[in-house]
Amino acid sequence: MKVKWDTELKTLDGEVITEVGSKEKQTLRRIATFAVLTVDSEQISGKERYERYELAKELKAADDDTDFSVDDIAKIKELIGKAPRIGVVIIGRCWDILEGGKEE
Repeated sequence: MKVKWDTELKTLDGEVITEVGSKEKQTLRRIATFAVLTVDSEQISGKERYERYELAKELKAADDDTDFSVDDIAKIKELIGKAPRIGVVIIGRCWDILEGGKEE
């Protein structure tokens, strides 16, 4: 599945979401990479940690033509949903994009 990873995430009012205390815009790539690298990292095997590291490298290097497997997209969605300090709107926006490219 091809995804626009640099999509800027927006509030329900259409304002671009920035990181708290910063003017850095939140993108799907930033949120996905954060989730892949942090969620449950203390409680997973070394093999799973390495697989997540590889997935994070793919996310970092991806462009609009990079094709991700359905399994990778499902894993990213699951981890975004579990990620600490990520609000409901950000999760919703990320999932919308990952489920079919809906952008608002």
